[in-house]
Amino acid sequence: MSMPENPMSVWVSQVMGREVKVPFAQSVDDLVVDRGENRFLHLNVDLPATVELHEHVVLREGPVREISAEIYVPQVDGAPPVLLFVHGGGWFKGSAEDERKLGMQIAEAGFVVVNLDYALAPEHPFPAGLEDVLYAVEWITSNIGEYSGDPDRLAIAGASAGANLAAAATGVLHADPSADGPRASALLLLYGIYDLGPIGQFPGPNPVFEAYLGESWRERLDDPRVSPIRAALEHFPPTYVSCGDEDQALGMSLAIVGALAAAHTPVTASVVAGANHVFLNIPDVIPGAGPELDRITRWLDAQLSTTVVG
Repeated sequence: MSMPENPMSVWVSQVMGREVKVPFAQSVDDLVVDRGENRFLHLNVDLPATVELHEHVVLREGPVREISAEIYVPQVDGAPPVLLFVHGGGWFKGSAEDERKLGMQIAEAGFVVVNLDYALAPEHPFPAGLEDVLYAVEWITSNIGEYSGDPDRLAIAGASAGANLAAAATGVLHADPSADGPRASALLLLYGIYDLGPIGQFPGPNPVFEAYLGESWRERLDDPRVSPIRAALEHFPPTYVSCGDEDQALGMSLAIVGALAAAHTPVTASVVAGANHVFLNIPDVIPGAGPELDRITRWLDAQLSTTVVG
């Protein structure tokens, strides 16, 4: 009997504009090999002309590891709010450059976007990527004024595995409301993974989780920094959760919406018809992508126009 087709093949084919057969990874080594495959770089055309692109801005030099980002600055008056964007890629692949066009489109709506390149597994397993996101928040607080941004109006956003990291970072930042330190005024979660526990119930190896969390990955699935649905959601800022109705991540998106609502945290849920994973990157393919991005930027503007986190 032949192996079932990897569901990723459907949305990867949409992104690449051709039929792609994505194999199931059999080992951590397979993931490393996969890094160079099916990237989004071909989407970086017709970039917004009114947005200034700063490539490879070093947020931190060694000796531990360098942290860098792309920063997109819109041509607007005053000090616009800031969005920290965390790319997807299963914690083991992806880059800021892969999400450049989407990040610049968000910036075009009036936000300084810091598109982070964080540490990837397996070379840098958990919690390295999460620590890089938290460091980026601290860096924004002290340095984003150099790029005209207002550090007191900050949203954190992430896509896919990046949404997991964005939510996990928010959980850390907001765990103790009385503690000093930076906060987010809004959280944007795009087709993410928020509860790794149910996936861990399946028997057998999981190269992605092993790469990200180590050989004892099953022991870490309840950690709120890994499964942010278990964080203190009552302390979260207003949150927007977006997912396509054909995406395997839809169940987890709806689950965190329910958990946020149960915690009395303001949450907006948006399920886009006819859309699969990473649909916002391909508005020419998915008709609902453009309108959804408009809804997202209007929501961000409403949250960040007057909100100042103390």
